[in-house]
Amino acid sequence: MRILSLVLFCSILFFGWRSGHPHGPGFKISCITCHSTKGWQLDKKIYSFDHNTTKFPLAGQHNVVNCRLCHPSLIFSEAKTECIDCHTDIHQTTAGSDCARCHTPKSWLVENINELHQVSRFPLLGPHRTADCFVCHKSESLTRFDVPGVECIDCHRQDYQATINPNHQQAGFSEDCSTCHPVNAFQWAGVGFNHNFFALEQGHSIPECFACHTSGTYSDLSPECNS
Repeated sequence: MRILSLVLFCSILFFGWRSGHPHGPGFKISCITCHSTKGWQLDKKIYSFDHNTTKFPLAGQHNVVNCRLCHPSLIFSEAKTECIDCHTDIHQTTAGSDCARCHTPKSWLVENINELHQVSRFPLLGPHRTADCFVCHKSESLTRFDVPGVECIDCHRQDYQATINPNHQQAGFSEDCSTCHPVNAFQWAGVGFNHNFFALEQGHSIPECFACHTSGTYSDLSPECNS
């Protein structure tokens, strides 16, 4: 009976090869690497193919995924190696097409978002490191990360317009917030204000702004001593 099974198995291999290889032309790997006389289904008991010798070594969750999810046609030469070839982009290109920039085969969860953001167009400094992502990324869903812009005013225009002491719009202050407010400061005023255009040193190191800015406009004060 064992001999008959072997003869039948070899016959199927022979005629299958004559009629076209199910894994595509030029496939060189022996059938017994993945199959046994039990049938054509993958026999995991004898499976010995080393996927790490290919262009796509299996790591993390790829070690346990069903082969057919990546090889639906079973013509292995047609398999793609880019994440986006197998995975639907739930971010809708708002985070780029290279999933590996943020995710690993271990898990879809991202645990180092601050570190990843440091190599983006907007490194997270100061209070931006602890800000809620969705305060800046206001999108139609929690998986989209639309970027309103990377300039301060793109996110803080309401702060700029609502400030009346001093009134930024009336005074014609620059919309480049970083001119006066350091990006790593945790507050808008006091120690968070950049007064380097007129260094507050020695006698000028005073705690109350209104000692000099008596008019409240902040933009009409001369830097000359006799003023």
